[in-house]
Parts: sequence; structure tokens; C-alpha cells
Amino acid sequence: MKISNILTIVLLAGLVLSLLSFNLVLKSRFRAGHVNEAGTTQQQEAGNYSRRDLPAAKHLAIDGAIQSGPDERGATFVIKQDQFIISVDHTGGKNYAEAAHGINEFFTTRLSNDTLYISLHSKRLVKSFAVTTRSPYFLKIHVSNLESFSGARGRFELSGDLNSNKLDIAAERTASVVAVMNKVDRLSVLAKDSSSISLHGANSNINKLSYSLTGKSRIEFSDFTAGTVTEGRVDSLSSITIRGKAEKIGKLLSKTNQQM
Repeated sequence: MKISNILTIVLLAGLVLSLLSFNLVLKSRFRAGHVNEAGTTQQQEAGNYSRRDLPAAKHLAIDGAIQSGPDERGATFVIKQDQFIISVDHTGGKNYAEAAHGINEFFTTRLSNDTLYISLHSKRLVKSFAVTTRSPYFLKIHVSNLESFSGARGRFELSGDLNSNKLDIAAERTASVVAVMNKVDRLSVLAKDSSSISLHGANSNINKLSYSLTGKSRIEFSDFTAGTVTEGRVDSLSSITIRGKAEKIGKLLSKTNQQM
């Protein structure tokens, strides 16, 4: 074989190996969040999370369980030790999410009318799950407008500028929702199954509150007050807890389990 042919083969082999190595590096950088996907995901080194822009929506629904497999027969893991934070800011900025590494690859969104659905799903069947992150939360959602929130199978915290004419909060399928309230004219809360909702706010100003509790659900009022209270469906196995300076709520409720 001619020396020129041998050199050509060596050069081609080197080129192939270089391309393969670059591809592996590119994949690893993408998984780590160093490569943007359609301009929607970017790395934030300090907080150890990836940012993704979200569409504008008035209603937010989050399922906090990681579901894996090609169909509903796959495995499901419920995140209990870490929480999801929904931060509301009415300054008119863009909606976006901050996802901790390990969660970002499962993070999916779907917009229907004015409702943004967020879920965690992997088509690949995952038999065990663990996330190691320095971030204090798995997923933080920043929204400029929020009229309703529904949480399922996870721990959720609503905070920020919860000032609205009307706000609906729902928890189901073992969800735990904590809301730090400011000023809302009409607040409606619904807890289902074995879920719980905790309302906080020493400086809260709620004009009209309505609530419903089904199954073994729970609601807690902590340093919380409201002008009027309307009771909806309240099942016998549900419970209500009054904490701190919420005596007015206790007087308005027809069923209380008061703990001072």
C-alpha cells in the first residue's frame, strides 16, 4: 500500500475520532445545561439550576410526581423531601422556571387556553430515582399574573405579590400547599383526598373566603384573617386548624380544631 494511502486512512480515522469525541463532549455539556436548546434553557452556575422561559398564563397546574415509562403502567416517584416554589410578581416581567439539575430533563409543559400544565415525565422507565442538588428547591416558577393554582403529589409554596381580585387554590392527591397571603378580595380554597392547604399572613387582607374539604384533607389558618367566610362541602374526616392570631377565623368557622 502506498504511503499516501496510509496517510489518508490515518487522517480519516483521526477525523472520525475527533468528531466522536466532540459529540460526546457536546452531549455531556447539554445534560449539564451548558448548551441552549432553542434559546429556552440556560445555565445559572451560582444557583445550580437551569432556566427556561414559560408562556404567559393566568392559571397554573403542577403535578409533582415523576412519572416514567411509555405509558401509565410505568413507575411513579413522588418528591416529598424537596419543594416547588411559585413566586408571583406583578411587575409585568416574563414568566420563567428555574429547574434544579436532575429535574430539568423530566420537566415538561403544556399550554391549554390560559392554563399552563407542568409535569415531570420520562419516556424511559426509571426504576429508582435520586437527585443531588445544592439548590433549596427542585423547581421554582416565576409568574407575573396568577388567578388560580392547582397542585398535586408534591410540596408547594406560593409567595410573592399575591394581590388579586380573585384567587383559587386547590390541592389534591396528597399535595401540600403553603400560601403566604397579602391582599385578595375573593379567595377560594379546595383540598381533596389526603392533601393539605396552609394559609399564612399576619398582614393578610382577605375580604371573602370560601373553602371546601373532601376526604381526609386538612386546612390550617396561621395568623390569618378574613372579612367573611363561606363553607362549602366539608367531609367528616377532614380537619381545620387555627394557629396564632386567627381568632376571627375561628369564630367564623362552623367546624374548628383549635390549637393555640
